[in-house]
Amino acid sequence: VDDTGSKSGVRVNGRKIKETAPVHIGDTVSIGTTNLVMHKASRPNAQKSSWFFDRRKGKRSISPALLLFFVTLFHLMISLPLWFTAEGFQLDAFLPFGLVTALGWVFFLISRKLLHRVNFELETLALFLSGTGIIVIGGVDPKDTTTQIVSMAVGMALFCFILWFIEQPDRVMRWRMLILIGALGLLALNLLLGKVIGGAANWITIGGFSIQPSEFVKIALIFVGTSTLN
Repeated sequence: VDDTGSKSGVRVNGRKIKETAPVHIGDTVSIGTTNLVMHKASRPNAQKSSWFFDRRKGKRSISPALLLFFVTLFHLMISLPLWFTAEGFQLDAFLPFGLVTALGWVFFLISRKLLHRVNFELETLALFLSGTGIIVIGGVDPKDTTTQIVSMAVGMALFCFILWFIEQPDRVMRWRMLILIGALGLLALNLLLGKVIGGAANWITIGGFSIQPSEFVKIALIFVGTSTLN
């Protein structure tokens, strides 16, 4: 193990190292407040677990598909009272649930099959919150959900694109100057077309859709900033 000049240093069995030091089976390597112990990979009592609530019990992680199924079931339960009124079945009230569910499962298949992602917890949480909001809005006025569903689909597409884009750090390095120029252009666009809301010209309205260019600038800042790190 070697210390590359960290502030807190690296310790092997409690002793701070000054140069490359050997690590043997049973040794403890301390990095900051984290202690790592070297074990044989084939030790009999080793337990492999991906359970993100309690790894000590060695339980298996819940299936991402099953987790998304529970979200779909919850959306179904809150949607049912909206479908049937005194006039009978309301197709307009069903469409928000149907579209949100279809989008969610298509997103899941793309994530698993095309992007080869193992985890889907973050995306499931986003689908749960977004879908619940859209269904509730649809219960008041189904026409108001059109913009929300389109925005949700665009967000999914951008999410998949970003995952693909950052897969190769060299690709980010090649494009970082163009990303920086684009970010500066978005900020300039705010000055020209920005609508003042709450004292700041953060919003631009195009064809009934309102966007905040600064939200895209945040992503660009992450790309450009991290690409300068060694």
